[in-house]
Amino acid sequence: MDVLAKVTDDYRIYLAQLTSKVITGWDPTPLYYRFGEGGWRDRGAGPEQRLPVSNLRLLTPPNLQDLDALVDPTRVVADQRYLVTARATITKSFVPGDYSYVADYTGKFRCFLDFGEFNNDGFGNFPEIWEVGIFADHPLYFGQKLMVAYGTFINAFVKTGAVQLIRYVKVIF
Repeated sequence: MDVLAKVTDDYRIYLAQLTSKVITGWDPTPLYYRFGEGGWRDRGAGPEQRLPVSNLRLLTPPNLQDLDALVDPTRVVADQRYLVTARATITKSFVPGDYSYVADYTGKFRCFLDFGEFNNDGFGNFPEIWEVGIFADHPLYFGQKLMVAYGTFINAFVKTGAVQLIRYVKVIF
């Protein structure tokens, strides 16, 4: 199943700075992906997909862009979207073959969780995955990740030990 992801504001800025030689020595290649339990909303009829945006940002320094599940606890309590038990995430590295060229300026990333991975959200529940982020190493903050693209799912994927999760994330650069 394909997920169309939005390129983030920060990735566009840093890529432009790399191209114009304002920054040097940074490899913008996506290396990681992260699934999370955020990325949905409830307007009274139950959870539904929240459309992906390019500007999710932690409200704590250094104010990096990240998944909604990780941004949420940095919001003022009254503005938080998810219960503490609905913010789990998992980060994995891409392996060779996970990236393919689709068309001009378009890439496709295979994001995969095997049977034994991410079957507990830390509170004894099966994670309900609604969002995915693609990440590169950050050009300014050593050891941090720069979110390249962000996508959400039409329906939640409940991750258990009986199922694998495979999502193909299409990114139009």
